[in-house]
Amino acid sequence: MKNTIIDKNKIIEKDLELLINKADLIIENTIKKINYEIILMYWNLGKIVFEYKKKHNSRHGDSVVETFSKELSLKYGRGFGLTNIKSCLNFYNVFKKSPTSDEFENITWSHCREIINIGNIKMILFYLKEVNHKKLTVDQFRKT
Repeated sequence: MKNTIIDKNKIIEKDLELLINKADLIIENTIKKINYEIILMYWNLGKIVFEYKKKHNSRHGDSVVETFSKELSLKYGRGFGLTNIKSCLNFYNVFKKSPTSDEFENITWSHCREIINIGNIKMILFYLKEVNHKKLTVDQFRKT
């Protein structure tokens, strides 16, 4: 039997690489779950605005939505401005059924805001699938 010299540094590097790969996967999955929950939050905000406006026949719906936005912004900070709340409403109008995590696995709220501005439902669904499948960033999507 030959005496083999084991390079401890190589073993440590391999172990470290393995640990980092596992950590990367855990972090990536967590980010996907957080992004999906954010999308659901904005979808639900769009839903409550839609239902309010429908119930009140939009008589004073716009002013209430503006106040709603201001109050949420004061309470929670960024992400609840009037433009974003209107995007929530548009998003809900496009997706009446709650989005599934599979449909939005690699999609962020920033993607959604870009995509729903397209207007055409067939194109919206097409681009959602493309972004999700190809894992495009928002900048990459804008260039398509």
